[in-house]
Amino acid sequence: MSRSAGGVSKQVLDIFQDAGMLDIGRHDGHHTKTEYRDMARAEGITDRHLIAQRTPITNSGTWVKVRGIVQELGHYQRESGAGNQMRQITPETIRGFISSKIAEGVSDSYVKSIRMACNKFAACLGDAEKSAKIFEVTKEFAGAGVNKELDQIRFNDPQAVIDKISDPKCQIIAEIQLSTGLRVNDARYVRLNPDGHTIEVHSKAGRVVPQQEIGQDLWQKVAAYAEDGKNTVSLATYDHYRYEVGKAARAAGETVTRTHSFRHNFAANLNDNLQAAGAGKYSAQAQVSKALYHERLDIAPRYIDK
Repeated sequence: MSRSAGGVSKQVLDIFQDAGMLDIGRHDGHHTKTEYRDMARAEGITDRHLIAQRTPITNSGTWVKVRGIVQELGHYQRESGAGNQMRQITPETIRGFISSKIAEGVSDSYVKSIRMACNKFAACLGDAEKSAKIFEVTKEFAGAGVNKELDQIRFNDPQAVIDKISDPKCQIIAEIQLSTGLRVNDARYVRLNPDGHTIEVHSKAGRVVPQQEIGQDLWQKVAAYAEDGKNTVSLATYDHYRYEVGKAARAAGETVTRTHSFRHNFAANLNDNLQAAGAGKYSAQAQVSKALYHERLDIAPRYIDK
């Protein structure tokens, strides 16, 4: 049942919840992104867009991004005189919103995020015809953003950065990232297995990895912070870790301060080692993509090249 409209923030949350398009966190009945996609395919749906329309948001980071963009859309609707009921939003309003963002000179990668968020929002409106029209509108802006040349993302000397991290818990997170390529959230919130050398990982794409090798040394470092009887350890918040890495990177003389940089270093090192061992270029890229828990093979070069 739909609820009465309120402020933009409330409307966005209500619309996504009413449509059943939010499934974040471990709870009874929870499914991963991969499981939702598999269910759609099992129903005979093969179109990538239609599968995406049927797949709820299962990751908190993705929700933060989508919610922020859709809230901007709601404010644009009001400021442009197109009304204040987000359920009544039109394809023309969405076209105007995306055009306004492009006029601001946003990057093409951000335009892709806007298009994704608008289509996810359209899937919540319960109007297949309107959703299809909005999809056609978003397609008009493919490649319309500014192609900004990426700076180097990986660290020149990742170990020097780790050595400069003052918080020992954040140091452990960085060591896990560098040695495994895990995302920040998988390295800062750790699920220890009882074997003394692996952890359980719930990847961003929804895949659960029962045994991710981290080695006995790192396992023991994490276990030292575990409360009695618990196998889960929250080493640090994302914001605190980002602060610590940024401070350490600057102290080490690095020009980048991203928490994702250790992941890029891992990917580049793995690629070099695989090719040195005789793997071909594309075979190495496929193995790097698998190690990063990415479904798309074209992602690997972004990590390797930068």
